[in-house]
Amino acid sequence: MRRGLPIETTMPHIGGSDVLGEVDAVGPGVSAAVPAGPVVVNPSLWCGECEWCRRGEQPLCTCYRILGEHTQGGLAEFAIVPAANLLPVPAGYPEVQAAAAPLT
Repeated sequence: MRRGLPIETTMPHIGGSDVLGEVDAVGPGVSAAVPAGPVVVNPSLWCGECEWCRRGEQPLCTCYRILGEHTQGGLAEFAIVPAANLLPVPAGYPEVQAAAAPLT
C-alpha cells in the first residue's frame, strides 16, 4: 500500500479502518441522519452513482475505496467520513468489538 498499490495513497498517510467515536460536527450540506452517542464507521467508500451502486452492489463500485487504506483513516483524533457510513453502537455492546466488526 505504501508504494501506491493498487491505488496511489497520499503521503504522509493516516491508516486505520477500525473506527469508533462520537460525532463532533456535521459538515455543510449533510442531509443524512447522524446517530447520537458512540458510532462505528463502515470503512467502505463508494460513489453512489455508478451502475453497481445503483444496483445496491457498492463493493463493486468503480470508485470503491476503503477508509484508512485508499484514503486518510481513523488513527487520529478526528476523522472525516460520510454520514451514511455511521452506525450507532448498541447500548452495552463492547466498543472494541464494535470497532473491529465492520472491516471484517
